[in-house]
Amino acid sequence: TFLAALTVLGSVAYSIAYAEWMPGLSVILLAVFFGLLAGTALSFSSFPRWTAHLASVIYGLFCVAVFGGTRPDIALLDDWRERIFLMLDKVTVWMREAMNNGTSRETLIFVLILSSLFWVLGYTAGWYSFRTRRIWHVILPAGVTLFSNVYYYAGDKSMLPFLIVYLVSVVVLLALSHLADRE
Repeated sequence: TFLAALTVLGSVAYSIAYAEWMPGLSVILLAVFFGLLAGTALSFSSFPRWTAHLASVIYGLFCVAVFGGTRPDIALLDDWRERIFLMLDKVTVWMREAMNNGTSRETLIFVLILSSLFWVLGYTAGWYSFRTRRIWHVILPAGVTLFSNVYYYAGDKSMLPFLIVYLVSVVVLLALSHLADRE
């Protein structure tokens, strides 16, 4: 089930990285993997739901900060403390521009938002696959994300392989979920 969920989410994340909306989006593959790993681990834990979700938020913020800190323009700094302050500064400037109806061309924000989105997709996929067995909560958000990417992509590369991998892995995930329910 873990591998099927990883394939479902990986096909979605890889389609966005492959579309090259901007350089450096390959970190969302890491966000999916670590989010799914955290969701799976916390779903098997004996923590109450709110404690597990709080732990995931803290771990997710840490991972997203690390992913943002590996951007080439930020990775030039040697000290991680300086990297964090630089990222916070860029986010603050972006928020100030957004509040004043300004524009910003800061690419870090897009990477942080997508990393956070895919962290949440990965975490909820692990949680819903193993703790509550609500498999449609895994399939539908990933499908909406994939189909949105395919719909808005206007480049030369074909997105058909990602759709095929997604659909095949969804069928496998549904079959595994049905077997687990029957068991």
